[in-house]
Amino acid sequence: MLLNILQNRNFLYLWSAQILTQTSLNMLYYLLTIKVWESTQSNSAVSLLVLSFTLPAIFFGPIAGVLIDRWDTKKALIATNLIRSLLILLFIFILKSPFSLLPLIFVISLVTQFFVPAEGSAIPGVVPKNHLLSANSLFTMTINVSMVVGFILSGPVVRLVGSSGAVIVVFICFLLATFLSTQIPHIMGKSGGKGVVTIFHELYTALKFIWQNKNLRKAALAITSVNAFIMTLSALGPGYVSQVLKMDVLDAGLILVAPGVLGIIIGGVILSTFGRDWSEDFLVDLGFIVSGIILVLFSSFAPHRLGFMAPVLAILSMFTLGVFGSFVSAPATTILHKMTPEDLRGRIYGVVNTMVNGVSFTPILIAGGLADLAGVGNVIAGFGVVLLFLGFLRARHYLERWGKVVGGRGYRL
Repeated sequence: MLLNILQNRNFLYLWSAQILTQTSLNMLYYLLTIKVWESTQSNSAVSLLVLSFTLPAIFFGPIAGVLIDRWDTKKALIATNLIRSLLILLFIFILKSPFSLLPLIFVISLVTQFFVPAEGSAIPGVVPKNHLLSANSLFTMTINVSMVVGFILSGPVVRLVGSSGAVIVVFICFLLATFLSTQIPHIMGKSGGKGVVTIFHELYTALKFIWQNKNLRKAALAITSVNAFIMTLSALGPGYVSQVLKMDVLDAGLILVAPGVLGIIIGGVILSTFGRDWSEDFLVDLGFIVSGIILVLFSSFAPHRLGFMAPVLAILSMFTLGVFGSFVSAPATTILHKMTPEDLRGRIYGVVNTMVNGVSFTPILIAGGLADLAGVGNVIAGFGVVLLFLGFLRARHYLERWGKVVGGRGYRL
């Protein structure tokens, strides 16, 4: 199955464009974060940077999805990549002025809100239905891996060519992504409405469609939850390494990020190769439950209890979290693809993207404060309990079915 999807030339064009834009955008994000911190030494300023990236998704994501449903997806991908490449070039002139960066970041993020639903809508347009799980597994893996690779590359690239040179590297990546977008086929939107009133009516239609479709609603909530989990863990990672494992915070990447990304890669390969043997709902439920268990255990890996095995168990846990985290994202996205009509696809992705950013934004602001009050380990354990609850809530029909089978054999649960 994986080989079949990699032989699809149109998919390779789309996937390669995603790799270039995601990796370079994450590299730029990390570079700008460093610049703002170096210039201001202020956590509030860095928070404003995060807000500049996040707010457009919350307020404009759904509207962008409605408009994408009316446009040619290929043209939307070309336009968004080209516009962002030109905007990125402007950073060269304002890198030394941190607060001048924020409006430009906001505009780039605004354009990205049109790119996200266009890219999501393009996948079913270039991939056969029976290959969607494989395609989504690769895209989900790329999103997570590109975040780490972008952050890792940022430092060496800046040392090699300087901050302005790094911006030019990102600019070139977006130009290449623009060219790759010209190679995919035209995928016309199915919605033909016009006018502001129609836009909000179509947005309401998408929200209503998600809410009334139980499986679609569960998939959207699963994608939102797993992204909130990723953001929370990334915010608590340095504190966990320092306070729970009692290790140098500089080792956070080695202990948390590297094994987590490796797990995501392995999980993507497993899903691409064997995923069609299981239902998407089962994979999502399994991902939630195992991830919740791992997080609860993860919080107790302290050296005074386990000695040198504490970091070893933390590394193994992060690897397992990566594997089963991918069991949530890719199958849930596949459910969205399968159950969303073509004329609603862009709107649905716009709404889900808004949910992801809106919910993920909250842990960034509150996780650190809660960890300072209750301890990093306790907060991580609490989040694990939440994931366990969500997993069992989703999987209760399996438990009910099992209870009937066991009960029919004369056993009591």
